[in-house]
Amino acid sequence: MARLPQTGVSLQYLLEFGTSISPQKLIQSARFLHEEMPVRYAHRIKNLEHLPHGLSDMPSVQQVREWMNWRSVR
Repeated sequence: MARLPQTGVSLQYLLEFGTSISPQKLIQSARFLHEEMPVRYAHRIKNLEHLPHGLSDMPSVQQVREWMNWRSVR
C-alpha cells in the first residue's frame, strides 16, 4: 500500500464538496475514504519504520504502529 501515491485533497475542494451534502456525495466520500485510508496508514507506518537513531524500536512507537495497522482496523 505504501507504494501507492496518496491522493491530494485541497482545502478549497473540501469546502466546495461540503457546501451541499447529498446521499450521492456521502457515498462518494465513503468510497474515497475506503480506498484512501489504507494508503495513508501505510505511508504513516513506513514513516514510523524509518525514524532515526533506533526510535522506531521504542515501545511507544511500536504501540502506535500496532494502532495504525490497517488490518486490525478493518
